[in-house]
Amino acid sequence: MTEYGLRVGRAELGSAGPITFGPAGILFLADNAAATVFAVDVNDPGHPAGSGPFELADVDARVGSLLGSDAADIAIRDLAVHPDSGNIYLSVQRGHGEQAQAVLVRIDRADASISDVPLTDVPVASVVIADAPAPDDERVDVILPLGDEGEQITVGSRTIRILRRPIRTSTVTDIAYVDGALLVAGLSNEEFSSKLRRIPFPFTDGAGAAGNNLEIFHVSHGKWETAAPIRTFVPYDGGCAILAS
Repeated sequence: MTEYGLRVGRAELGSAGPITFGPAGILFLADNAAATVFAVDVNDPGHPAGSGPFELADVDARVGSLLGSDAADIAIRDLAVHPDSGNIYLSVQRGHGEQAQAVLVRIDRADASISDVPLTDVPVASVVIADAPAPDDERVDVILPLGDEGEQITVGSRTIRILRRPIRTSTVTDIAYVDGALLVAGLSNEEFSSKLRRIPFPFTDGAGAAGNNLEIFHVSHGKWETAAPIRTFVPYDGGCAILAS
């Protein structure tokens, strides 16, 4: 993996974030706590297992059993499929709050076995997102939680549950590898904080992330949205365009 700038080391994750595969089966992992994206050779052991449907029930409970936790203490942050073997990789948070741990888990498509993926003594490279919100940035990002976290609010005739969390936790909301570069959506430290970055890969020393601010004017209330990031996107047309929401 030296041709991609990977050297044996450790991907020390402070948080579980979005993941995606790139060239040669390299997995990119976003760590919002450290405002860093890691590139890791996961040394996938599988053989091509076809592209047919794959179904596995109670995944959170199975992952919890592997990690010695209840399903309620497991949050699956993202999923990526190995391009060659079809094995499934999960970005997992175990626990809650400051004590939460980030774990990378693999589901073998051939037999549905589940294992944790080593992130120590593996070929790895990383890049820091220089314009990430500071850890003490008081701004918040508002999301719809999956569980009972957060608070209930009333909007019109509807009651919904929202979770307010530090803006830094949304430094990276989604990533995709396209034509020699990593596209990184998320929030920045600027006033118009919604950002779509382009980071060349292999990572190089001092390689900055070229990016565009996303400025959206909402006619319905006559205001600019200054902190509404892309939550998810899909490249298409050979990577020349993306479909984002």
